[in-house]
Amino acid sequence: RRSYCGTQLTGFGGNGTEMDDWGYGAIFSSKVDFLDYQLFGIQKNTASFHRKGVKHPRRQVNLFGTKLVPHWTPNFSTPLEAMVQVGENGADQELCAWAGYAGFAWKQNDSEGWKPFVNGGLLALSGDRDAATQDGGRRAWDPMWYRGVDDSEMMLYGSTYGVGWWSNMYNLKVTTGVEFEKGHAVQLMAGPMFAQQKDGLGGGDGQYKGFLTQARYDFPLWSGDKGTGLERFKVFGHVLLEWFNPGDYFDTDKPAYFVRWQIDFKF
Repeated sequence: RRSYCGTQLTGFGGNGTEMDDWGYGAIFSSKVDFLDYQLFGIQKNTASFHRKGVKHPRRQVNLFGTKLVPHWTPNFSTPLEAMVQVGENGADQELCAWAGYAGFAWKQNDSEGWKPFVNGGLLALSGDRDAATQDGGRRAWDPMWYRGVDDSEMMLYGSTYGVGWWSNMYNLKVTTGVEFEKGHAVQLMAGPMFAQQKDGLGGGDGQYKGFLTQARYDFPLWSGDKGTGLERFKVFGHVLLEWFNPGDYFDTDKPAYFVRWQIDFKF
């Protein structure tokens, strides 16, 4: 089961060199009083391709969405986002998927010392019960070119659908932390994950994917002094720990963990 999900199903994510895709889009951003907003549209085209003797039909996905961020106070906002995808594949089947986010964000910005923050929200990405038999399904969310690590670095590589292929998920999470001194920050994130549809790709018989916990510490190491010509040179790093307790969506109850220590150089 794990071998199957780790090889053949990566076709959902388009991570191989066998396929070609292209697209275009437009974004309009503006602000009215206390409200920041965006309107956007993106089209992605994927050519048909063969992988391991299996033909994957072409796909055309059109995304339309809006993002609203009302700033109720200088420190508090409630971001909202809604998106829909429509299109078709080479089998003349219609594609239709959706995604949404609703949350809150608070940060103590008017302080010279420690700056605590807390944010949370619910991310929803549509799924499809027939994902295993219909090349990823016709109702499942297509992340297009997005392969971000906003939610989890471990889950990025452990996705059932391919590397970074975020889909079929309800993710409820809360993040809290504090920035202190210059460049130092500690944060803790935790929350459950659920499958939007019971597609069976995790090997289990349920929709509860599991509970994810993440802890992170960012720290500076060195920066150039002003007036020396080295102001734009910075060395900084972070330590990241993730822990995931799987639910009945998967065929195992063995926890997974991810640890990373990283140093960055910016100029």
